Amino acid sequence: MRRFRAPWTAIWLGCGVVLAVLRAVLPPEALVTVLLGIASPTIATGAIVLGVRMHRPASRLPWYLLAANSLCVAFASLVFVIGAYDGTVDFPSWADALYLAAYPFEAAGLLLLVQGLSWRRDRTGLLDALTLSTGLGLTMWLLFMRPLLEDTSMGLGGRLVSVAYPIADLLLISVLIRFFTSPGVRGPAFWLLSASVLLLSGTDVVWLVGTSLGTYELDTDPFYVLGTFCLAGAALHPSMTRFTESTGGSGGAVKPELISTGRVLLLGSACLLTPALLFPQGLLRHGRVDWLATGIGCMVMFVLVIVRMIGMVQQIQAQANQLDVLAHYDSLTGIPNRRAWDGELEKHIEIAGRHGDALVVAIIDLDHFKQYNDSHGHPEGDVLLRDAAAAWRSQLRASDVLARYGGEEFGVILNRTRLVDSEYVMERLLAATPCAQTFSAGLAQWSGTETAAQLVARADSALYSAKRAGRNRWHVSGARPEESLLPLAETTARS
Repeated sequence: MRRFRAPWTAIWLGCGVVLAVLRAVLPPEALVTVLLGIASPTIATGAIVLGVRMHRPASRLPWYLLAANSLCVAFASLVFVIGAYDGTVDFPSWADALYLAAYPFEAAGLLLLVQGLSWRRDRTGLLDALTLSTGLGLTMWLLFMRPLLEDTSMGLGGRLVSVAYPIADLLLISVLIRFFTSPGVRGPAFWLLSASVLLLSGTDVVWLVGTSLGTYELDTDPFYVLGTFCLAGAALHPSMTRFTESTGGSGGAVKPELISTGRVLLLGSACLLTPALLFPQGLLRHGRVDWLATGIGCMVMFVLVIVRMIGMVQQIQAQANQLDVLAHYDSLTGIPNRRAWDGELEKHIEIAGRHGDALVVAIIDLDHFKQYNDSHGHPEGDVLLRDAAAAWRSQLRASDVLARYGGEEFGVILNRTRLVDSEYVMERLLAATPCAQTFSAGLAQWSGTETAAQLVARADSALYSAKRAGRNRWHVSGARPEESLLPLAETTARS
């Protein structure tokens, strides 16, 4: 089936604007107005189902739940109109039950679209949404919901239904907040759904504020018509198939992000809003303050903020550890890099000087590595470097250090080792070199007084001597045979 193109979505929304304007200018009791209230959600139901059939998203359940929401609203509007014409309409009525039943369908559908229920993969976004929703919910409870419950002009059923509507609207607005705290693809379908929630629930909240303060009564029907068309327009747009795509990389993992300045200000404002509500409570309720609700709201928000801060600290620590690994370890071979080598050599020289131990440094260079790269390709050259590092590491003690010195050069620190013993180590390393390759090496034993740079310079000079002698060998720097064969204690004493 041919996909619904974006220009047709614009035409659809244009029709919604026209009908919303028509609803605003016509008298509420006009037959066209009454039929429009029933037709809008009915048409939206069919449009959502049509969009799912044409675009075939990976997950169809969320969109069918949104269609069920529109269908419930259509039946509720029909029941209300029938009751109004029969003169049997009352509050609360069966129409209110159907209207309220529509909210869970919409909330469930929207939640399923938020990264496919990525609660475990995006805990930070969930915590932020809970914090903001708690602040908004406490505000609505203190200023509007509790006064409705205390309104003795209505029966208990009427008061409960009156409170149920703002609670349901708060639920949808909380889902909208979750939309914007969840990373993902934000295409036209995302923005149309967001606009729909604002038009359908946001205007209800504005109406509630106006009527509670006695300043105005907003006619929400035109906004409702436009909101239903935005909801259906999201399903008709091709971007609805990308609604659950993640920007976190492979496997659907959400990329961790540090909290932005804007989000810090928003969360801070939400926390400050709770104690700030004490002032309007005192003014509107003649000094009576709901301390229980205010205290519980403050504690819940502060706990959420503390959990969020703990997560940020853990994230920063994890990133610091990653940076430390990147700074001190070679990404190709996984062994220490030149920076780590310099630090390790200074440390081992200090320990050797303190305890009177022998210390040997070796610089190893793979023979004809450029030629190997030219013959086999750079990827195979990387494999050789990686395999050589792993093979050599297996031949060394845990106390020894193998590092990538640079390019195809490696450095080895042999602790408590004399020159004569280090040559046996070189024999094992040469035998373990993969791909039948060879290396040249230069060895130098610490004199007991020279610096790390001087020790490495002697080993490097010995390496070049080995290369000039034909490669596939090692040379020892500045060692007399009798010194190499001396016991460890005597070698240290003479140095």
